Amino acid sequence: MTFVRDHLLAMSIAVSVVALLADSTPAVAQPSGRPVEASAGVAAMRLSELDETNVGIRGGVAVHITRAFAIDGALTWFPGTSNASTSVLDGQKRLLGVAGVKAVAVTTSRVELFGRGGIGFLSFASQEGTTPSCPSQIVTTTLACGLAIGYTAFTTEIGGGASIALDAHGRLRVRVDAADLLVRYGSVVARSNGRATDGFFSHNILTSASVGWRF
Repeated sequence: MTFVRDHLLAMSIAVSVVALLADSTPAVAQPSGRPVEASAGVAAMRLSELDETNVGIRGGVAVHITRAFAIDGALTWFPGTSNASTSVLDGQKRLLGVAGVKAVAVTTSRVELFGRGGIGFLSFASQEGTTPSCPSQIVTTTLACGLAIGYTAFTTEIGGGASIALDAHGRLRVRVDAADLLVRYGSVVARSNGRATDGFFSHNILTSASVGWRF
């Protein structure tokens, strides 16, 4: 399918970028000795098509293959928003999951700068009791009404960030991330500008801050 092909292409580009970053820094491509890092914190997701910002709780795990490369994944739970542009989405719960790769581009005694890319999903929970306020199927339903009945979108995330050691051994760390979250909406809906579509991509800003521990 087209959206699967597009996401695989975006993922391959992301992997190539982080691979080039890693290859350009051979000095840090040594075994870490602490291959697993677990972190927890908060994240903010700006959904441009819905004109709203969600704040949620993020948990992540990075498995370091070398000091420069890691398999990186995170789950973020958004418990509900109260600033939706459309009332049918008020309080909607959402779950974002992304898995991919991280590559360290610059490192000092305490600071690591990295690039990362991944693919995943964004799940919109069903809004029970809100769909009667949406129009009938005689006309094309809006994106908000399409999401209100429950929907899972494919996502691609490309970005980077910094990891800062808080202790002398580099175990306790603060991590900040910023990324472009590309969301694929595949339903037949009317967009916010009123134009009907059978699927489109939306660019969204995803930021997070977390505290982690390297084992």
